[in-house]
Amino acid sequence: EAQAVAGVDAASVSYVECHGTGPYLGDPIEVAALSQAFRETTDAVGSCRIGSVKTNIGHLDTAAGVASLIKVALQLHHRKLAPSLGFEAPNPAIDFESSPFRVNDRLTDWQAPVLRAGVNSLGVGGTNAHAVLEEAPPRAASEESVFPFQPLVISAKSKVALEGQAARLAAHLRAHPEQPLADVAFTLKEGRRAFEKRRVVVAESHEAAAALLEGADTRRVFNHDYLGDSPEVVFMFPGGGAQYAGMARDLYETEPVFADWMDKGLAVLEPQLDYDIRALWLPPKGAEAAANEALKKPSVQLPLIMITEYALAKLYESWGVTPAALVGHSMGENTAAALAGVMSFEECIGLVLLRGRLFDTIAPGGMLSVPLAEADLRPRLTGDLDMASVNAPGLCVVSGPDAALKELAERLAAEGMETQRVAIDIAAHSRMLEPILRRFGDYLRSLRLNPPRVPIISNTTGVELTAAQAVDPEYWVQHLRNTVNFQPCMATLMATGPRVFVEMGPGRALSSLAQANGVPAGQVIAALRHPEQAMADDAWHIGTIARLWACGVAVDWEQIWGGARRNRVVLPSYAFQRKPYFIEPGKAVAGEVQVLPARLEDMAQWGWKPHWKPVSAGFEAADLAEAARQTWLVFLDETGLAAATAAALREAGHEVRCVRAGDAFGREGQDYVLAPERGREGYDALIRDLVAHGHSPTRIAHFWGVTRGESFRPGSSFLHRN
Repeated sequence: EAQAVAGVDAASVSYVECHGTGPYLGDPIEVAALSQAFRETTDAVGSCRIGSVKTNIGHLDTAAGVASLIKVALQLHHRKLAPSLGFEAPNPAIDFESSPFRVNDRLTDWQAPVLRAGVNSLGVGGTNAHAVLEEAPPRAASEESVFPFQPLVISAKSKVALEGQAARLAAHLRAHPEQPLADVAFTLKEGRRAFEKRRVVVAESHEAAAALLEGADTRRVFNHDYLGDSPEVVFMFPGGGAQYAGMARDLYETEPVFADWMDKGLAVLEPQLDYDIRALWLPPKGAEAAANEALKKPSVQLPLIMITEYALAKLYESWGVTPAALVGHSMGENTAAALAGVMSFEECIGLVLLRGRLFDTIAPGGMLSVPLAEADLRPRLTGDLDMASVNAPGLCVVSGPDAALKELAERLAAEGMETQRVAIDIAAHSRMLEPILRRFGDYLRSLRLNPPRVPIISNTTGVELTAAQAVDPEYWVQHLRNTVNFQPCMATLMATGPRVFVEMGPGRALSSLAQANGVPAGQVIAALRHPEQAMADDAWHIGTIARLWACGVAVDWEQIWGGARRNRVVLPSYAFQRKPYFIEPGKAVAGEVQVLPARLEDMAQWGWKPHWKPVSAGFEAADLAEAARQTWLVFLDETGLAAATAAALREAGHEVRCVRAGDAFGREGQDYVLAPERGREGYDALIRDLVAHGHSPTRIAHFWGVTRGESFRPGSSFLHRN
């Protein structure tokens, strides 16, 4: 029936994996039944080999059938027939002479026009099955990848297993350079189950990937925890000062969406300029330093940063990354407003350009980063200083005239606090901006502002921007003038989660601040590489897409494969962390040989007695008041001499702990009792207790040898007094 359903005749089946448990009666019945079925379509004798995996691994009970299926699949893959072990002679009850079958008792090359096999699985109560397997058709070769680098993703149940996965894959990559790296990446992503602990590397070659997996450059190895299905994403937009010449150059050359939005933005900006902004953004090699110097001017840097941030956001949206909320820092909130539809892209470019040009006109000033909480810093601000931003717990920025900032830095340095000047000569978010606010507001009042389509967390309030605030030009004027409350913004965003925070801009300012506010490092991703990161921008971008996936974000992986044909390849299996639970048998250990008593020839060695080594206290009794204070342990005698000494020591300010003889060790308030007859046991307990309570003695006064007569406790002796 199985062959009929499969549309094959028995003559084309060259191997059958039998149930084959080896009983004297069962095997003949199985072979006879198979022969009867084969004789429906073939008269061949000995043309089909048979075997059973049970000779290799035993009977796996309810898993016996699937074990047979796996064996046949592996034989088809390798085009080899594994031997049935232990076969010496056929069961005489089986008629092999006239049957289609013969036992495969040795490793055999599997040769046939088409490799086909049957898998026979028999169960109790008639739960029998027969499957027909055929070799896979020839597979077309992989096509060239659209990217010169590939994202490799691995995962595991634990950190230890993740390290094992990385080590296995690194060794495999070095051993199999013939496997296309794109196919390796495809197999890792599409052919492996993803677990909670995940790692991402991006590499151009097998050797580079192996080196990264082995920890050659930890800055290019990214570890993340799976946060669940589709965690929310927050886009963070930095403010001024984050730019650098050449930022996102590779993305502009390789990512059409990013390039289109950059071109649109620059087409709006360039007619309003009297210089070549593209030459400053993407300078030729060797001109980077001059370009970076020119980009320090607010009217030059701010619109370029804004356009870059917006283009980045649109690029990530085209890869399936949709933000649940937006937050900016200072000017970055203007970019967020454009992305959320409060104002158009073109209007935002005009606003930010005006912002920069107005900054160019204000009196020189500066900003000072201070490692203090807002509540501790505000009382220290003089009348001409303002709180520019509250960035994180214990991290604020003060804005104002240079002289006032210098005086504040000196005062804080005297208190042991190290401050740092921000690399900007503008007192942003301070009263020094008052002269430019009217012109900034006039531009805003000329716009038609709209409620945001995506939630924006306000720098002014630290909570979600309301529709009324968004459409009010005065809100944006005060946003320019007043404190950036970034710490409350992060508190609002972190109240819902876990979330993934993506910095949509150059630099690492907001990534660092997010972590300073308590966001785990694995939930913060920068959309652009750091200028000092030796890595192509498009390779970094592909890595961030993979990192977002590692966090659980649904991204468009098909763009990575680019429509090119990809094949799965054989890769190392899971690095199981096996633990042995077998109890090893004990090993005999020879006991110590007991030394028998022997005669000592030296009579001086025949006896001994314990005694205290007397040492001077270092002062006379009359000088007790002037003596250095010590911690005394006093062993009390029965005559009262020790008690009087202890009282005098305490009166002179010494710390005293007393010990009297008793039946067992114990404490009596601050003092102790021990049985001298029990030997070292009581003394060990005494010293342990003194040390544990911080009363280690620096002096010991032993009075037990002081007596009026040769007396001792019942059951003891005079010797035990020492």
